[in-house]
Amino acid sequence: ATLEDGTVRRSLAAATETGFELDSRTCGALIDVSDDFTKNVKEVVKAMAAHLGALPEVQAAAPLLQTHEGKTYDTVEDIVEHGAHLEHFHAYRREGATTDAKTIDVHADQGLFIAFTPPLTQGDEDLPAATFSVELRDGTVAPVALESPYYASSVFVMLGDGVHQYLGGASGL
Repeated sequence: ATLEDGTVRRSLAAATETGFELDSRTCGALIDVSDDFTKNVKEVVKAMAAHLGALPEVQAAAPLLQTHEGKTYDTVEDIVEHGAHLEHFHAYRREGATTDAKTIDVHADQGLFIAFTPPLTQGDEDLPAATFSVELRDGTVAPVALESPYYASSVFVMLGDGVHQYLGGASGL
């Protein structure tokens, strides 16, 4: 897709419950790299789920979710382990992008939370295109320094709009 500022985004995405299921005959190199990467991200996600699930307010609210079919999820760990995950990798290229428009507007992830790694840039890619920003409570937008090499092997976790929806707009988020 070509974004408003002329940046081209290519994505590999899947809605999964167990991770990407790739054909080893055609995607062997990707499998080799993504298996370890995915395993490490899952460890961070499980730790985040355990942390959220240990909050007294969350424990007192069980069951946390119920499907249309009546299946209940009593813990955050249940939701993370048994819920669908949206896994995706994006590659951006700013060839010929000449406008001052933002590559992507500020938006809220619709899930319970999102786990992501810092952007990697290659060659002479425009570093401002890799800038991650958050909107503060007062409406100002602030850049967050996620540049490599300081955070190259980090996984960041941000609460998504799903938490806000779950708590019914409770203040304090």
